[in-house]
Amino acid sequence: MAAQIFDIEFDGYWTDKTKGDIPSRPGIYCVYEGKYNPEENAVELHKLIYIGESVDVNESVSHYKNWYKWKQYVGNDNQLCFSAAYLE
Repeated sequence: MAAQIFDIEFDGYWTDKTKGDIPSRPGIYCVYEGKYNPEENAVELHKLIYIGESVDVNESVSHYKNWYKWKQYVGNDNQLCFSAAYLE
């Protein structure tokens, strides 16, 4: 099997509170431990927790069956953060 190279661009970051705004499109998503800085409107990423692929990224993130597994990696004053790259 020949190797394939994909050029993907991740679109923004969402927090646990804004995860419902993730588009309902097929793609790849990443889950991080991070912290949102409202003064700079930026997310500081601390640790990559999970990488997934879905036909509906919003559905997969919003209704992940083992949400508690992601949360166990989040320290005090931090939160789950998400990014996504969409497949055409």
